[in-house]
Amino acid sequence: MPDLYFKSSRTFEISDFENRETYWEMAIKKILQRPFLGYGAESGEKVYDLAFREEKINLEGLIIDRSHNLLLDILLWSGFVGLTFFLFWFISKSINLIRNKAWFNCYALSGFIFFSMFHPIGVVNWIVLLLIFEVPIE
Repeated sequence: MPDLYFKSSRTFEISDFENRETYWEMAIKKILQRPFLGYGAESGEKVYDLAFREEKINLEGLIIDRSHNLLLDILLWSGFVGLTFFLFWFISKSINLIRNKAWFNCYALSGFIFFSMFHPIGVVNWIVLLLIFEVPIE
């Protein structure tokens, strides 16, 4: 196989449209502008349109509506208030899984957490999270 497959993605020219680090950096800047209550549910598209415009990067008709990180998305939508409530819910549900010894669900939850830190989360993913918490698999 060519060396191309073994090189880090950092050795290639990465577009600003396909770069998680760009999304994360822009999200953090916007979160710092409205840290307590955020911008509202599902506001990512408008927030990123504004952020890219401020950086003078033309999206050329592309839609970017997620930061590719669950915690940053929640902070954008509902600020630290919403993140606090989400983490309280998430931790209490996780503790419940451990108490009930639902180990398969715990493993699935670990996979979900890893996935959600690097990929956009949509409705289907939220349903999977709810199923992990509510349907014990033995």
